This record gives sequence, structure tokens and C-alpha cells, in this order.
Amino acid sequence: MECWFWNIYVESQSYFWSEIKEGKLRQGWGYDEKLDLRKLNEKRTNNLILDEKEQQAWDRCNHMLLYIKQGDLIAVKNVPSREQFTIVRVTGDYDFKIGDIGDFGHILPVQVLNTFHKYSKVVPSSFLNALNREQNPIRITYKHSERIRELATISPPTDEKDKPQEFKEKIKNIRRSLITCLRELLNQSLTFWETEKLILEMIRRDREGEEVLWIAGSGERGADVLWVAQPGYGLSPFKIGVQVKMHWGEDYDTTGVDQLEKAFQSHSLQAGLLVSMADKLGPNLFNRIEEAKKRYNIQVLFGDELYERLLEMIADPNLNLSQRI
Repeated sequence: MECWFWNIYVESQSYFWSEIKEGKLRQGWGYDEKLDLRKLNEKRTNNLILDEKEQQAWDRCNHMLLYIKQGDLIAVKNVPSREQFTIVRVTGDYDFKIGDIGDFGHILPVQVLNTFHKYSKVVPSSFLNALNREQNPIRITYKHSERIRELATISPPTDEKDKPQEFKEKIKNIRRSLITCLRELLNQSLTFWETEKLILEMIRRDREGEEVLWIAGSGERGADVLWVAQPGYGLSPFKIGVQVKMHWGEDYDTTGVDQLEKAFQSHSLQAGLLVSMADKLGPNLFNRIEEAKKRYNIQVLFGDELYERLLEMIADPNLNLSQRI
């Protein structure tokens, strides 16, 4: 029995939750019948080349067909709300049926085992940090598998699962205040160059041992940072381009997405990350990102999730930025 982390498209949170309660754990990149993983696997078996959309669906979701088995446990992030997560058990084999909202056709049959408030006192902080940080749609976890098994079978009183511990809530509020202060200080203090370097060091800290290079300037060709990720398990490294935007408040600028699309061609990228210092994304930028995701493996990092990472990095007494920035 393996254990997995599972990300959802948070804007369709209520839909994911309603489907999970009906025994269907869905994943994106399933907006066309031709993207059924069984069909894609048959093409690959016959040495046929997948087109761009097919390859994207295969890269993100093939675990559902090839590796996730009946009896495996999955920690589903951000359902039924951003403050909660749900543990489910896989009860059958992969299937495909496009959802009522025109996507999320990839399906695993599941049984709901437990739902927790993220800051419940029965949820270990190390597990929660790993779950919150997870950006991949689907990822196996060995380090936290024992925790997932425990959470799947635990039977505390409902209030212990559903309500955050008072002390943790206080700490969470303090953390929010620190993030607000950090956001204001960075806005007042950093230049464009320093912002890019700060994001560079954040990635280096989060992905220790991987090659992360700052290439910003006239010859950047769409990426401020090039990052060679090492997935391990004998898999080949893959290249990620990062574009950093020093925008504050609400970000409406779609230039960063345009630059990342250029970088996919000029740097032969497998993935792209847009980092914005903004608190939220304007509707035109959000729509532009969603459009780009149909062609490229692109994610965006902004708001509290970005500042939580920066806060941890800046507060780390073992990190000496003075030698590198």
C-alpha cells in the first residue's frame, strides 16, 4: 500500500468535494475524450507520438493508470475547504469521464476515510508543512506515509478533527502579522535585481542540491532563473524556467506569461514558474495563465504562499545570503 499527495484546482473546490463524496476522485487535464490515459498508453505501447495536449495529460496524470493501486491512501489537499484536507482510500481502477464543468475527466474510485482541519492538534506540523508545500498534481510520499496511515484510521472526537487548537490558531495569526510586515518591508526595500536574487535563493533553499542559475538580463530569453530539478528514482532531470515579477497588490500584467512561453522554446523547458510579489491575480492575468496551462506546464506562486516561504528563508539563521547576494 502506497501513500500519495493530491492537489486540486482550488477554484473548483466545491465540485471536487461533491464528486469525492460520490466516490470519484478527479484530476485535471481531462477536457477531451482523446486524453483518456488508457488511450494514451495504448499509443505509447504502439510507439505512436503523443501530441502536445496528450503529452501534458500523460505527464501529469499517468500515476493514476500505472502506479496508484486499489488500497492506496491519498491525502487530498484543500477539500472540502482551504483549511481542510481529506484522506481517501482507492477502491478500484482508473476511469475517464469528463466532468459536468467540462474538465477533470480522469477519475479514481475512492472511499472517504477522514477529514481534518489543517491545524487540528491531531495533525503533525511536519506532515502539514509537506502537504501545504506540495505543488505537483499527484506525488507519492514515502516520508509521510506512516502519518497518512495513522490519520486514515484515527478516531478522535469530532471537535479535535474539525477545530484548530487554540494555541496553534494564535501562532497562525502571529504568522499572518509577520507576513504582512514582511510584504511591506520588501515592497519598500528591494530593487528589481534584489527581488530576482531573493527568489533565486528561496528556490535554492527549497531545492537543496539542485542546479538553480540566475540568468536575468538582456540575454535571458524569457526566464530570469533556470532550475534543473532532480526527481530521483532513476528519472531524468528536467528543466524549469522561472520568471519573477515585482508587482504589488493585484497583478494584471500578462507579460510574465508571454515571457515564459518564449522560454519554453528558447530554453527547451519542461515546466515554467511565474513568481509575482502581488497579493492576488487580476482576472486578465488569471485567464491568461489558464490559457497557457492548456499548452504548457506552468504554475504561479504569489500571495501568502510565496511570503510564507520567504519568511522561513529570511528567518533561517543558517542561511548566509551576504556571500551570494
